[in-house]
Amino acid sequence: MRILKNRYLLVFAFVALTFTACNNDDDDTCTPDTSLEGVTSNITTNADSSTYFVYTDIVINASQAKVWEVLTDWDNVGNWSTSFIGLTGDIQDGGQVTANYIVGTDTFQFPHTLHYVEGVEFGWSDSIVFAPEIIDNHLFRLEVISDCQTRFIQTDDFTGENPLFPLPDLAAQSEAGYNQFNTELKEEVER
Repeated sequence: MRILKNRYLLVFAFVALTFTACNNDDDDTCTPDTSLEGVTSNITTNADSSTYFVYTDIVINASQAKVWEVLTDWDNVGNWSTSFIGLTGDIQDGGQVTANYIVGTDTFQFPHTLHYVEGVEFGWSDSIVFAPEIIDNHLFRLEVISDCQTRFIQTDDFTGENPLFPLPDLAAQSEAGYNQFNTELKEEVER
C-alpha cells in the first residue's frame, strides 16, 4: 500500500511539474526595457552647411510587425496622425506614390518615387514640390530591440538652396513635426 501511495505521489508530482512547465513558457513573455524609454532628436549639418540632417527616434513597446502594421495601414493613419496621413499609389520599391499631409486645416499632396523594404523601412529622395531647388531625403525605419520593443526612426536630409525656405528653418520645422508624429504612432500602437 505504501509503495502504491508513493507511486501516486510521484505520478502526481510529475504531472504537476509538466503542467507548470507548459503553462510557464518564458518564450511567450517579453518585458520591455524601460531604460530605453524616451526620444532622441537632433539636427546636424555638414561642414559647408549645404545639407541639414534631421534625426528623430522613439522606442515603442510592441513588436516590429505590430508597429509596421499600424504605420502602413494607409486607410487609418489619418485617424491618429495630425500631420502625415498616408500614402496613395503604387506601394512598392520604385513605385510612384503621393504622400499626404495636413498642415493646419489644409491637405497637401507630394508626389514621390518610393523606396520601400517591406516590414523595415520606406521613404523617398526627391525635390520638394514647393521648393524644387531642395532635395528631401525622408526615411521611416524600424529597428528590432526585442520581441516586444521596436525603435522607430524618422530621418531627413535637406540639400539645396531656396531663399524662401532656408534649410535651418526647414530642418527645425521638420524635427518638431517628426517628433509629434513619432509620439502619435507610439500612442496608437501601444493603446
